[in-house]
Parts: sequence; structure tokens; C-alpha cells
Amino acid sequence: MNGTGTFDMGMLLSILEDVYMRYQDPKIERHGRKKGIQHWRIRPFVPTLVDGKLERRQKPIILGYCHEMTLEQAKKKKAEVMQTVNAGRIVVQSQAPFKLLLEKYRVGRLPLLGAATQKKYEIYLKRIEEAFGESKILEIDKAAVQIWLNSLREKLSPASLADAKNCLSAVFNQAREWKMWDGESPTKGVKIGRSSEKRKKRILQPEELMKFLASIHDTKILPAQKVRLMVEVAIAGAMRVSEVLGLQGQDVNPQGSLMVSRRWHRGDVSATKSDASECERFVGTRLAKELAALGTGEQWLFARPDCGEPPDDRDLQQHVLRPAAETAGCYFPGFGMHTFKRMSVTLRQRAGQSVLEVMKMAGHTSAQTTLRYTITDHDREQQVIDRVFGMFSEQAHNQTTKKAN
Repeated sequence: MNGTGTFDMGMLLSILEDVYMRYQDPKIERHGRKKGIQHWRIRPFVPTLVDGKLERRQKPIILGYCHEMTLEQAKKKKAEVMQTVNAGRIVVQSQAPFKLLLEKYRVGRLPLLGAATQKKYEIYLKRIEEAFGESKILEIDKAAVQIWLNSLREKLSPASLADAKNCLSAVFNQAREWKMWDGESPTKGVKIGRSSEKRKKRILQPEELMKFLASIHDTKILPAQKVRLMVEVAIAGAMRVSEVLGLQGQDVNPQGSLMVSRRWHRGDVSATKSDASECERFVGTRLAKELAALGTGEQWLFARPDCGEPPDDRDLQQHVLRPAAETAGCYFPGFGMHTFKRMSVTLRQRAGQSVLEVMKMAGHTSAQTTLRYTITDHDREQQVIDRVFGMFSEQAHNQTTKKAN
């Protein structure tokens, strides 16, 4: 601490330079209850800042859990950890207050993220600071993170718990880049649990889609015609709602394609979610010509009539999409603009496109993501099974006939 009561990293580093670090090779211990979860640990002596003085104190360091790591793996982990300890870098990660790391992250990393991620992380960083703000970085281990996430289970959905975990992981990953942390993230291996009621994913059938489109009416948010075009664009281009709202006149090629290069999310303009998302999407000449008539240059194609800017996706969902779906009798939990991206991915594969082709069109970074979007058509699956067993039965019948002859 300096005279102002704040942590002085420079002072800590200067003290470290004056400290003689002896080479250590502590033995690996198996620790924990015999009938409970046990872990591998070492207990080296590390420099510890106490009342402005640097003292050598023994500190237990967990290498991993015995049911997840063999002794040989623990030895390799120990070598990595002790390289850090013997180099003296353990002081930085041990003594820096976690609040200091959060302050650096808010200033040095958060502004570089997309607008949507920034807003989301700002919320979770407050929760993280409430839980760990008074701790030192070394005190935040896997058990502490697990206890924290468990305490939030009654307040947050599994998806939000995953976001909170990812946010904390991002902070520790950045700390590693800044040389404030040498270990793995304490979020690694932490469980967030699953919802007892898993939301069933589905898409609209063609007749449901027609009823839905017919149920859309003019609102102060957007005219019905623009909302219908938004839905068509999302299906034709396999696009996220933020990508659709981010379209401008200059992005339209009347020959039949759109250039997706930005997102609009609740008033913020940012780059696409990933490099893979920034690409040309073919939507057909008829739809492209209708879109070209909505605006030119930097004019937003789906601007609200009252302000000239795209609407908030939450207003669109609450006042336009959900009421229309309820009127059409096709609303289900999870219904929204993302339903149409999922619909596009599914229908494209049914139409014969390969997973890799759909992955490229949808702006996904992996085929696994594309497969998660794909909804199984049970009627089609039944037809396939009938054909397979039909072929089998026919072959079996032919074999029986041959033997009889």
C-alpha cells in the first residue's frame, strides 16, 4: 500500500528484485478426506507482503484433483508451477488485489469488445466485484468460483450463469497476458448445472410461417411490410437479428446479395460477432430489389419512422413478433427473430446443402455450431427409417425366395 491507501504494483516489483529466491523442489502431497474429493498439492515458500514487508511463508498450491489427474500429470504441473515460483513471479499473482485487475480490465480490455458483449460484461463484472473485490488474485480458486456460481443459481438462468463464468474466465485470461497471473483460470472445470426444464427447440412449419406473416400489423416501431421483410431476410440469409438491423442501403446488391459487415444492438453499432459472420449473403433478386427500395448509402433499411434508427430488439420482440405469433397460434417459449435463423439453417440442409456450405452462409465458426441450430424433422426421419427397413425387408424377401427356389 502507498500513502494514499491504494496498492502500488511498482513497489511490489521493486521489493521482489531485492529478494533472494532459493531454488525449491517441494514434494507432491495427496490431500483431502479419505472418502471425499482429494487433490494433489505442493507447499513451497513464497514471498508474501505483510504490512509493507516481504516475508517468506509456506503456501499450499493445488495442482489438480486426484480423480482428474494422475501422479505423472501432477509432476508435470508441479514443474510448470515451480518454474513460476522459483522465478519470483508468484509474488505478483499472489499479492495483487483482484479489484486492481478488474480496474485494469475495465479500462484496458472491455472497450475493445463488441458493444453487446461490453454491456453484458459490465453487468457481470459488478457481480464479480461484489463477490471477489476484497480478495487477492491467489485467493480465487476453483472452489470459490463454484460456490459463487452456486449462490447465483436461484437468481440466474443456466445461460446467464454461463455468461458470468465466461466473463470471469475472460478476466483471468487477460491477467495471464498482462503477466499478473501464471496459472490456469479458476473457472476451468467449474460446473454451472442445467435447468430442470430444458427448453425445446423448434421451427415454424410453412403453414405456420404464412399465418405468422399475415398476423403482423403496423406499429409505431415498424410498418408491417418492413417486419415481414426482416423475417424474409433472416430466413434467406441465415442472419442474426443484430445483423438484419445493421443493414444499410449500401449493403444491398440488386443482383441478389447482401454484404453483412456490422451489427446494430440497442443503439450501438459494432463489427459482426466473428470474422466468419462478415460475408456476403445471397438472398435472391426479388428480395434484394425490395430491400434496395428501402434506402441508399448509409440509410438504415429497418429504421423506426419516429427517429430514423433501427429499433431495440426487445421492443420488436415484445410489441411486434410475440403478439403476431400468439395471434397466429404458433408462439412457443424461445420464439423470436433467432427462430428464423434456425429455420434457415435447418431448411437449407433439408434442401441439400452440406453442413460446411450452411456453416459458411450462416457465419458460424464451426460445423458443431451449425449442427446445434439444425432441428430434426421427425416426419422426414420416419420416412427415411421406413425406406431403410423397406429396403432391408425387400432384400430379406429376395434372399428367402432364392433359398426356396
